[in-house]
Amino acid sequence: MTTTYTKVVQQIGDDWVDALNRTADAAAKLADGTQKANADFVKQLPTQLSLSEQAAKLNETLAAGLPEPTEVIEANYQLVQRLATAHRDLAIRLTEVSSHKDVSSPKNVASRKDG
Repeated sequence: MTTTYTKVVQQIGDDWVDALNRTADAAAKLADGTQKANADFVKQLPTQLSLSEQAAKLNETLAAGLPEPTEVIEANYQLVQRLATAHRDLAIRLTEVSSHKDVSSPKNVASRKDG
């Protein structure tokens, strides 16, 4: 059963992963070297995550009662795993861009299997 706590943590993760993906997209466009891409680069970088809204939801959830410790552990480890994967994808994409290789979309990079 997914509780409100888990849902809020998942939404925070969605926001962070989206920010990393937008950063990767902006960097890929910048690597194209076009003036428009250079001008758009700064505009596309995430400046703020919607954490204040998510923090308010989390506070409401916690005010209603603490989640089970195992739920906190599972939700937070899932968040960390998603963020680590998104960070790895961003690093791979930036490496590809910097070496002038074809740039994969974050979804394609995420589908790769590492040894």
